[in-house]
Amino acid sequence: LTNLYTLWPGSGQPVGLEVSLELERDETRWRGRADRIEQRDDGLVVVDYKTGRTASKNEAASSLQLGFYLIATREDPDFGSRGVVTGAEMWFPRAPLTRSLTTRSFDVASIPAVEERLEAVASGIRRERWAPTPGEACDRCRVRKLCPAVAEGKEAFVA
Repeated sequence: LTNLYTLWPGSGQPVGLEVSLELERDETRWRGRADRIEQRDDGLVVVDYKTGRTASKNEAASSLQLGFYLIATREDPDFGSRGVVTGAEMWFPRAPLTRSLTTRSFDVASIPAVEERLEAVASGIRRERWAPTPGEACDRCRVRKLCPAVAEGKEAFVA
């Protein structure tokens, strides 16, 4: 927390902290909690504090979590009256110290892809399809030894 407040990256004023958000898509209700929503000169920005030390620009740019927060905040009537939601960011207070706090931004052009992913996940849940989806974090995943998408995990599923 000391790093967070000493190297504060934002220039905005908080308008919400620990904000509960909901979004309904195709009979599926998504819920989450944004750490911070702040008012900046160009609009509202949703902030998610990350406890990890790594900060991939690519992961943040297309993050399902940040995309959900951005869409849900845009559709929330409490925030709609405050202006346009222009972005979402991850803040990494535990990242190696630099002159400023490490931040990564969501690419707003990724919103259609986030909407598609939300629908695909909801569809999979409704149909009880639980196929693994390999990604960039697979090499550090805690359940790797049980995942059928990787060689060492396939053994757990041999009949």
